[in-house]
Amino acid sequence: MPKTDTTPPSPHAQILNDITNHLSVETHFPTCMEAALLILNTLKDGNASLDRIVSVINTEPQIYTKLLRLANSVIYNPRSEDIDDMSTAVARLGYNEVRNTSLAIAITQMAHSRNARSIFPDVGRLAWEHALHVATIARSLARLNLEIRPEEAMLLGMIQDIGIFYLLFRAAEYPYYGDNRDATLDLLRNHHRGIGQRLQYILGLPRQLILVAARQQRPQDIETLSSLNDCLYIAHLLADEVAPGLVPLTPEEKQDIPACHEYFGGLVSEAHKDVSAFKLILNAP
Repeated sequence: MPKTDTTPPSPHAQILNDITNHLSVETHFPTCMEAALLILNTLKDGNASLDRIVSVINTEPQIYTKLLRLANSVIYNPRSEDIDDMSTAVARLGYNEVRNTSLAIAITQMAHSRNARSIFPDVGRLAWEHALHVATIARSLARLNLEIRPEEAMLLGMIQDIGIFYLLFRAAEYPYYGDNRDATLDLLRNHHRGIGQRLQYILGLPRQLILVAARQQRPQDIETLSSLNDCLYIAHLLADEVAPGLVPLTPEEKQDIPACHEYFGGLVSEAHKDVSAFKLILNAP
């Protein structure tokens, strides 16, 4: 007699199956993320002219406005020489910052979207606060090692939890999650990594960065800070102290917090200033 499978069906089967099917043929993104994807693809084209890049940025007013605001911020405009055209803004920021900021804007919109706010408004806000702190701390850490690119560290910090934001955005379409906070948190905590990795590939992010985000490992020596992996791991622990993430730290991670503070805790206040500056630029709460 054949064995009967008595494993109960996952309560998240419907949304996960739907997302898997959608991602195999099309990506159900909010408008701002679609615009960011178009900008990323244009920036990847080695033959794309500055005029072409600017014309793509012009298609999304939110990204256009916030990139211009960033270019005129004290971070990139210490001499207060304000500009009002996107060509000069892109030249001032550089392509890497345009890419990173476009993604940050899109993730911000997803985290604070009407969809996300319609179920549990604080969940998206908490996840976004954590991601922004990880990104800025990782960038500060990367500046301590000339072989690590700060813009890559910041990008990794922003996109490592993109699956959380996407799942929250989609969960609003399913009544099961509308009044079930525990189920929503279970969905986000246990399924965001796989979804996030697929989204990172769809966004065309460099494969080596996607692998670092997916295979985040404990550094052999926290003090050494020798790789992007180290930056992301340490930034995650330091960020969790001021902006806890949705995924609880493991016992091993908790044990590493004192060492992270001993060697790099001074960077947290510096990164916190960056967080405040980016909030103003992104016009986020």
